[in-house]
Amino acid sequence: MTLMVLGASSRLSKDGRRFAGIVVATTPSSSDYRGLNALELDADPDVVAGMNVFPGLYDLQIDLRVRDGFREKNIARQFVTAARFLAAVAPVKEKANA
Repeated sequence: MTLMVLGASSRLSKDGRRFAGIVVATTPSSSDYRGLNALELDADPDVVAGMNVFPGLYDLQIDLRVRDGFREKNIARQFVTAARFLAAVAPVKEKANA
């Protein structure tokens, strides 16, 4: 699925587990709302490490995973397992030659 990725982040918990999230732009579900909605998807931290152009169009492979809810119901969430860069949305800055 081709989506516009606005940003990505990865985190490290105190017990050593790695988490990552990707913020994508989606169209709103309400016709009264103008603009784009930002939605954060869970992602593989190794996938996020390879993403370096924001905002950009990426071909994302999204799987549906069930998150085990502690003292809550189990929740099905979208999880990004692979990302392939397609194009930059804004001009990419050139690195300065020193």
